[in-house]
This record gives sequence, C-alpha cells and structure tokens, in this order.
Amino acid sequence: MISVPSGVWAIASSLGGVPAAKAWAGRARSADAWTFRNPACGDGEALACLRALSAEATFLAVHGRSDWARVGGADALIGGWKSLPWEQLREQAPEGCLGLSVHEPEEMEQAVDLGASFVFFGPVWPTPEKAGVLNPKGLDGLRRVCSFGVPVLALGGILEAGQAQECREAGAHGVAVLRGAGDPDQLASILRGWWGEEGRPPRGPGFP
Repeated sequence: MISVPSGVWAIASSLGGVPAAKAWAGRARSADAWTFRNPACGDGEALACLRALSAEATFLAVHGRSDWARVGGADALIGGWKSLPWEQLREQAPEGCLGLSVHEPEEMEQAVDLGASFVFFGPVWPTPEKAGVLNPKGLDGLRRVCSFGVPVLALGGILEAGQAQECREAGAHGVAVLRGAGDPDQLASILRGWWGEEGRPPRGPGFP
C-alpha cells in the first residue's frame, strides 16, 4: 500500500505544455506532494507534462484520468464529481491508492465505504474557483470530516501560514494549494505554517 504524504500538496492545473510543466515544477519543488489536473493542451502533450512531473515528484496524483495515471507513472488517482463513477475508479487506481474529492459529510460516508486512501475536502475558505458554486465549509466542516478516520487534505483559499496551521490543528492530514503553488515564497510560508519553524522532519521509506 502506498503511503499518503502529509503536509502541503501543490496542484498543477491548466499547464500548457512541457516547458510550462517544468517551470511549474521549479516553483513548486518544496511541496510535499503534487497533483495534476485539467491540462490546457491535448492528450499527448498532457501525458508528456505528466511524465515530466513524475520524473521529479516525490508523490504525484492525477485527477480523474486513470489512463494517464497508469501510463504516466502516478502514485494515486483522484476522483471528483466530473470523473467516472468512484466505484470504477477504485479498480483502476495505482496500487489501490484512490483519493476522492468530497464537499459534504454524506460524500465522506461514501468515500469511507469505498475504502478511499485519502480525500480532498473544501472549500474551507472562499476561493475564486468555487465562487457561486460551493459555499465555504469552514474549520468546523473540516473538523467534522476529519472525524471519519480517513486522511483529509483541506483545500480552498489557503494562502497563508496561519491557515495551514489551523487546518492541521483541526485534524487535517495536509493542505492542498493552487494559487500558493505558483509562488515559491508563498509556498514556503504555507509549509512553515504546516510544519512549524523547525521544518519538515526527515523522511524514510515509510514517510507519513
């Protein structure tokens, strides 16, 4: 079974080709894990982007596309409301490592029943991507889903160190950032908020 890393996950979204992927990787290198979604290019170029990221990633998850996850050497597959049914994705996830994107406790119950390895939950705070689509769930909502016993990655509007610390204190396994992934200084601040000033502890083969 693949270990799901705790800490700060950087989301690679709307990459337009391999040069963009490599530039993004340079900015997000300090993150604890990466995810890949919604590339702004065709399938062939998207797969080339994914392979470029996979060559450098400590842990890489792919949103929705089991074929990309398999061929691109990803560590996990992530299902959301636009993906294939979660039951189908479960059978296609690399080494059974399936993450699911949930927004309500009822979805969390389904994720538990399906044996999800981890979940994304949010938006915790307001975020432009979900404006008018999903209301922020807040830290109380995060605490509720963390009580289910599945590793939870909080996302949505996490831009500052204090927010990462609050998510950890609420029981999250990690936080996922999109805008913060594009700015190395901001990402470093979020990492300090999660891990503290002493920084990330050394990692062995069974990293948390």
